[in-house]
Amino acid sequence: MVFLGLTEDKRTPGLDPSPATALQALPRDLAVLADEITELAAHLNAATYRLLTLIREFEERSGWNGAGLKSCAHWLNWQCGINLGATPCRCASYPPLGRRR
Repeated sequence: MVFLGLTEDKRTPGLDPSPATALQALPRDLAVLADEITELAAHLNAATYRLLTLIREFEERSGWNGAGLKSCAHWLNWQCGINLGATPCRCASYPPLGRRR
C-alpha cells in the first residue's frame, strides 16, 4: 500500500492512516469527542478571524499591488491557493473592527 508517496515499510511501523483503524484503536467517550470537536472549531474560528483581519489590512494597504496582479483576490489565489470566487476581498463581510481612516 502507498500512502503519501511512501510505501508501508517507509512509514512508522504500526501506523495505519485509515479512519476505520483509527476509530477502532481509540474508542473515546462521546462527551470527550464532542469537547474536542468544539474546541477545534473554536480554534478554526479564531484563526479565520485573524486571517480575515490580516487580509483586510493587506488589502487596505495595497500589499498585493506591484506584483502585476489585478487585485488582492488574485494575490490570495496565487500565494495562498484561495479560490478567486471564495476570496474575502470580493465581499464586504470583513470582521467588525471599525473602519480605519
